[in-house]
Amino acid sequence: MEQGQNINEVYEVLGQLGVYLEKAKRVPLTNQCVIDRAVALDFVQRLDKSMSHAIKEGKRILDQESSILADAKKHYENLTAEAEAKANKLRMESEQRAQAVVADASAHVDQLVADAQRQADALVSNAQRQADELVAQTAVMVRAEQQANEIVSNARGDAERMRLIVRDRCTELYKRCENEAITVANELRDARIKLDQYDIVAEGVPRRVHDQER
Repeated sequence: MEQGQNINEVYEVLGQLGVYLEKAKRVPLTNQCVIDRAVALDFVQRLDKSMSHAIKEGKRILDQESSILADAKKHYENLTAEAEAKANKLRMESEQRAQAVVADASAHVDQLVADAQRQADALVSNAQRQADELVAQTAVMVRAEQQANEIVSNARGDAERMRLIVRDRCTELYKRCENEAITVANELRDARIKLDQYDIVAEGVPRRVHDQER
């Protein structure tokens, strides 16, 4: 506000000087005019005073803008560093969680496969033993063989059904791992977007402050 007043004073003095020169008496047959030295010196002193105030005020504003620029840059750097630290922490935590989920799922799948294999082996072994006992104990060999074949066939069917059940459970576990990995990827993407949003234009800050000063 004060700077605008000083500039207005400069223009006002220049306008008065122009009016004074236009009204000054001309020297005949020349383009020169006669002016009062004291009046001219007064105009010069008034211009010097007004311009000195305007220059000082301009320097003060420039210094203030430089300080604001430095503060804005420091604030931007702090925000960027903080955002990067949070993003790195989130990435590490997400990776660790994903690795833990995958490891747990793999161990669970291995245990399911091992248990299913043991149960299938036990079913087949038990069926074979029953078949052998039936063949050895019965007098009707054909019937015994038919019953033995039925027992073995049923056992194999049970083993196949168990294998399919285990396969379906393993598929479900892998789907859960896949969904967890997608969630981790989305979290990392959101962290990157937040980091991009911390990007500010430092050059805009002084201009807004300068506009408010005016």
